[in-house]
Amino acid sequence: MVCFEKAIEFDPLNSAAMYNLANTHYVLENHDKAAEYFEKAILLEPGNTEWHNYIGGVYFGKNDFKNARKHLEESYKLNAENIDTNYRMAQLNHAEAANENALQFINVKFDIFSFKTIFFFFSLCFRTNLTTKKQMPLKRLS
Repeated sequence: MVCFEKAIEFDPLNSAAMYNLANTHYVLENHDKAAEYFEKAILLEPGNTEWHNYIGGVYFGKNDFKNARKHLEESYKLNAENIDTNYRMAQLNHAEAANENALQFINVKFDIFSFKTIFFFFSLCFRTNLTTKKQMPLKRLS
């Protein structure tokens, strides 16, 4: 962590060092510091879809759904086929009890699905059916 701080001290516009410091804080569960450095990295590179996705995950973990949605929607706008962003958007919509809205993120074309994502999407559909007591059609993945 000290090396990233030194890199930022030497070059305050080093967005990669900002990202790495943010990620280190995230791993250490210093979520407020992680959010602070992700925000700084995003100011330096606002078009970086991954960084919007990561900070969206940080805010989601803090139950700050408003900021999570802001960054995840920006990540989605920058790259609608980003599997991690779609996964987090589905999680966010499900957490906000917008289950039907969460299902829209299943209808995304991907060359490769991770097991984690497939499991989450289908468990989400199953829970939605049990919760809403109505038939929820699965959208065809193409």
